[in-house]
Amino acid sequence: MPSILRGPLASALHLAAVLGAEQVIMPALGLGSPTPRYGASAAATDAWHHLVYAAATGLAYDALAGRLTR
Repeated sequence: MPSILRGPLASALHLAAVLGAEQVIMPALGLGSPTPRYGASAAATDAWHHLVYAAATGLAYDALAGRLTR
């Protein structure tokens, strides 16, 4: 299973996509409120949760992709 993008760069791009969707697309579609309405503490907690999610999924993908390519 060839992969073009793996590792920390892939995780950073995944974080940008997920966080960008929440911050820009969802409020634009009326599916959520803009982050400044929640306050700095809630925004920092939300960013932390997205960071953990992106890191965990990136590590899991890399581990599984490594097994499949052996």
